Amino acid sequence: MNQAGNPEEPRPEKPAEEELPGQEETPRRGYVPGICNLEMKGRIIRAVGAFVGFAAVVIYNENWRLLLVHPVPYFLGMVLLSSLTAMTFLQSFLSFCVVDAFLGRVLVGKELIKVSAEDHLKDRRRAFLIVTASFMLGLFFSALLLIEELDRSIR
Repeated sequence: MNQAGNPEEPRPEKPAEEELPGQEETPRRGYVPGICNLEMKGRIIRAVGAFVGFAAVVIYNENWRLLLVHPVPYFLGMVLLSSLTAMTFLQSFLSFCVVDAFLGRVLVGKELIKVSAEDHLKDRRRAFLIVTASFMLGLFFSALLLIEELDRSIR
């Protein structure tokens, strides 16, 4: 009976949604399409990778005299190393994995979950922005380091 004293009509139950083959699951905890797809463990791994990459850039920069002997390969190596370092740093800082975004999946715990087509599009856009920004940062940082080293050697 409801509050007015009338008998309640039975409500029809909603049918349970059936799992169709290939249907995407909704990822749990911490996944926001196009914004965040990394948990703390992934962020820590990328932060350590960024630190190692920064150390590698410093060590590579110490051999800057190779620029005078092999200018193009040296500069391309510096840009590549700086870009990869920037990418690992940005992935850690933004809590966003570029590889998972391009592949349309999310790692939750120890389980890979496929995301919907709409979420995949959002993730790919964000990943493309991160890759582009990383390349631009790597190019800028490499040019800055090499100009500074060449200026120091001229004086």
